[in-house]
Amino acid sequence: MPAGWKLASVVLAAALGVVVLAYWRTDLVKAPVENLGARFASPGSISARRKLAFKEDAAGIVLDQDGFRVAVYGFTSSDGNDVNYYLLTPVGSASAATEFDKRLALADHVVAREPFKNPEGRVEERAVIFFGNPRNHQEVAAILWTDGRTLRSIESGSLYHALEFEKQGH
Repeated sequence: MPAGWKLASVVLAAALGVVVLAYWRTDLVKAPVENLGARFASPGSISARRKLAFKEDAAGIVLDQDGFRVAVYGFTSSDGNDVNYYLLTPVGSASAATEFDKRLALADHVVAREPFKNPEGRVEERAVIFFGNPRNHQEVAAILWTDGRTLRSIESGSLYHALEFEKQGH
């Protein structure tokens, strides 16, 4: 093989290697980047991709050590993501507003904190946060809001699923 062909073959192989490597690297980082975008994007920008349905598959009530009766409802989305809905009702001197502030203080990241009007027209407070789950070391997205004496929380490993669950009025 003439030297010119050998050089052309090496350059072509190197170019193909770079193209293959670039494709391989792009494929590797595609999922995490997409997830990061979903983490901070509004649900409207993603929702065109799929319509989710949620099926309740667990429920229970417990009394926690902070003085709340906690009703827990577990749901699974049509694409297999878990979403939990919590209703924390104070028993005794506990306060939903105090618990709301406590959870915000423990959050790893506060995406939004804003007032909103509940269905009765009363101004309440709502927040979107991320926190680490100590059991499995995964990040959890949560939407919290006060509703009179009750603190409500929607939690999921996916912010998109939590926002979609809230949007559907569950």
